[in-house]
Amino acid sequence: MTLSPGQRLMKISDQLPFTPGTAAHIITGSMNFVMKRSNTTVVEAESVIEVPAVHGSFHHSNAVAQIIRILE
Repeated sequence: MTLSPGQRLMKISDQLPFTPGTAAHIITGSMNFVMKRSNTTVVEAESVIEVPAVHGSFHHSNAVAQIIRILE
C-alpha cells in the first residue's frame, strides 16, 4: 500500500515542512481501523472533523460538506 507508514513516499512526506500560508484540514473516520489516530493529526490544521465512517470517510455526507466548504 502506497500510503503505509513504512513506505518510502510516506517517510519522505513526513519530513516535508508545511509551506507557510498553506492550510491543512483533517477529516477522519471514527470507525477507521486502518489508520492510527496518532497518524491523523496535524498540529497546524485549521479544521478537524470526525465522521461516523470507516477508512473511506471522505465519502460520508458530512465529509463531503466539509470538503466543499474548504474549497469554497
